[in-house]
Parts: sequence; structure tokens; C-alpha cells
Amino acid sequence: AHTWQRMGRLTDALNEFNQLSKLCQRLNDPLCEMDARNSASRLQISLLQWDEALTNSRRSMQLSKEAPKASDRTYALGTHSLVLTNKGRLREAAAMLEESSISIDDGSVAYTTYSLASGNAENALASSAVLFEERDESTNHYLILNSQEGAMLLWMMAAQELTAQGRPMPTPSPAQLAVLQRPKTTPGRIARGRWLIYRGMRPEAEAELRLALEESGKSNQLFYSSLAVEPLVGLLLENNDPEAAQALLSQVRGINPIRMDRDYRVNLLRLRVAIAKGDSSEINDMYRKVSALAGERKLPEIPGSVQTSEHSERTAAK
Repeated sequence: AHTWQRMGRLTDALNEFNQLSKLCQRLNDPLCEMDARNSASRLQISLLQWDEALTNSRRSMQLSKEAPKASDRTYALGTHSLVLTNKGRLREAAAMLEESSISIDDGSVAYTTYSLASGNAENALASSAVLFEERDESTNHYLILNSQEGAMLLWMMAAQELTAQGRPMPTPSPAQLAVLQRPKTTPGRIARGRWLIYRGMRPEAEAELRLALEESGKSNQLFYSSLAVEPLVGLLLENNDPEAAQALLSQVRGINPIRMDRDYRVNLLRLRVAIAKGDSSEINDMYRKVSALAGERKLPEIPGSVQTSEHSERTAAK
């Protein structure tokens, strides 16, 4: 399974881990099954298989009750929280983080991602900074942002959320700047692309982000593809070129249309493009799709009046 994973054959790797988890279950070996399901969950996140990841991470969380080490329980709860966050189930994700006692000081991907999704960019910035300090460049980058360069990307995302709120751009540490100057992995390239956008170096940013998008596509890392295309679409929309943005999204969706069309982040980008084009029919259609995937996440304001969707009604009811 690990060999397939390093070769970029994630579906083959996932099949192996799924078979292993079933074997461990038949042998009544809960710790073996938990480890196999943890690995499967990470791959399912990479492949944007959120429903499958939810099932696996929930089972792993239950099995972790028999684990002798508290760290195993914490890891399983954190993984389950990460999946819940990406499903838009923020209150449940918060409960998992509270149960595992994961907080800002732990430098957790799960906590940082939850903070970003719930609109708390300050907490996300602090948590990702701790995560960066606790990792080094030797960390396995297959662990879904749980690496030094993954932490750098989360830090950049949080920093840019703050600037979008009118706050000054946080200053990267010398160690962070070193990573931004010479990234070695896909999340590092995305972080550098975002940093170059902030510095006004748009052609260089676009080149870096397109390279990250190419790398993620070759390795079938759909999750990283969705993270790479987000700032690229933003650049194209700022250049008043929604047609190019739509063409880029179509290219990315073509990697795996079924998975991409079920992902909240990708559909949110499609909504942004529809708004830029000003097509009210397309805006309404995409708003409904995004609303169905948003869960408890806050949707952007829509020009005109598109306030009769199920999501808007649920939000009003709260």
C-alpha cells in the first residue's frame, strides 16, 4: 500500500488499506484495524472521498478507545474532526477537538482547519505557526498538511484571511521565509504562490501555482489540486478574465468530475466564477449546489437576491 502511495497510485493504495482493515477486523486486532483505517482515511481525504473518509475515521475513533497510548486516541479524534470540518459539520468537529483536548498550543491540522472554516483566522494563524515549529522538512508530506510545508500553507491561508478582513499581513519568521523561497512539495509550492501574490509578483505566482496543480494532478492528490486552483482562480478573476477561470476549473474538474463536483471548495470556486460572469441562472444553480455542501459554513454574499435556498432558510432558522 505504501509503495502504491509513493508511486501516486492512490486508488490502489486505498484498496490495499481497505483490504487490510477488513483482515484485521476478522482477526479481532483493533489496533491493526485502527492503523489501516487511519491510512485509508488520509487517502480518502486526498481523493476527496469525504463520505468514505467519514465512515473510516468514525470507526477508527471508536477503535482507538482500546489503544494503550493516549496519542492514538488523540490522532483518531483529530482525523475525524478534520473530516467533519470538511463536511461542514462544525459543531461536531468542535466537540471532537474538545474531547481530544486539541487546542492552539498543539499545532494541529484539525484545529487549524476548523478555525479557518469557522472564521477564526487568528486562531488558525497561531495553531499553524506552532505546527510549523514542531515539524521539519523530513516530515512525510503524505500526511495531509501535517508537515512543515503543509503548516506553511495553512499559515498563509490564515494570514490572507486576516488581510481580507483589513488587517495587516503577519510577518513570516526567518524559517518560514526559507521555506517560502525554496519549497520542495506541492503544499509548499501553493504557499509560495500565495506569498508571491501578496508581494505583487503575479506572473511568478501563477507559474508556481500551475506547477503545484500539475504535480497534484500527476499524483492524483485531488485535495491539493483544489487548494492549488483556488488562488489561481482568484488571480484570473482579478484580471477580469472569468472565461479563463472557468476553463481552468473545467480542466481541474476533468481530473475526476464526480469527486470534484461533490467537493465544497471546488463548487465555491465555480460560484465565484458565475458571479464574475454575471449569469443569474448560473449563479442560482451554483448557489444551490454550494448550499447543499456547505453545512454550517458561512456562504458568501450573493449579488441580487438569491436568498430562498435551503441553506439560507436553515441559517435563518438558527
